[in-house]
Amino acid sequence: PRKGVNPAKATARKRIFGISALFGVDSFAGGVIHDTFLAVWLFTQFGVNEGTVGAVLVATRVASLVSVWLAPMVAARVGLLNTLVFSQVGSNVLIIAFAFAPTAGVAIALWVVHGLFNEMDVPTRQSYVMAIVPADAREVMAATNNLGRSIGRVPGTSITGLLWSSSVNASPWIVGATIKLLYDAGAYFSFRKVRPAEERR
Repeated sequence: PRKGVNPAKATARKRIFGISALFGVDSFAGGVIHDTFLAVWLFTQFGVNEGTVGAVLVATRVASLVSVWLAPMVAARVGLLNTLVFSQVGSNVLIIAFAFAPTAGVAIALWVVHGLFNEMDVPTRQSYVMAIVPADAREVMAATNNLGRSIGRVPGTSITGLLWSSSVNASPWIVGATIKLLYDAGAYFSFRKVRPAEERR
């Protein structure tokens, strides 16, 4: 039977731990920005009823599915890293704009459009991390990535609860999106020179 691999001794371990830590930061920020809090926000700020909130969530999910479908085509043109980073920049800018939306209609439109960018990083991220390590390090890369994202996600919702402990305000959207933008910058500047073999042809 194949023996387990110690991540600390894996080939490309610096790359594995570096990008996994960044993904943990992204996951933490994603926990701050959560669908549950979207429902609370739309209700408290604009009086949007449950049926409309449900429709918004469905529309956003459909937009996210389109985002996933578009990801390979965009990545084929601009590269995996550029797709996963800059799609998230667009998504996070839209989240900040959503926080300051003056009406329910504007807020809902911004949130649904954000869905068109929000999931584009998922398939490109999964492909990129596998492509930048040797074949014998891919299992370790996948496991470490998932661990980093799982750990990062845990405290996110608690942070939103703390930020909203006295009143429902825009701070979770701004804090979460800003952290995500910092993650985008960190991922781009740390890995912009690390190109998968197929992109170097």
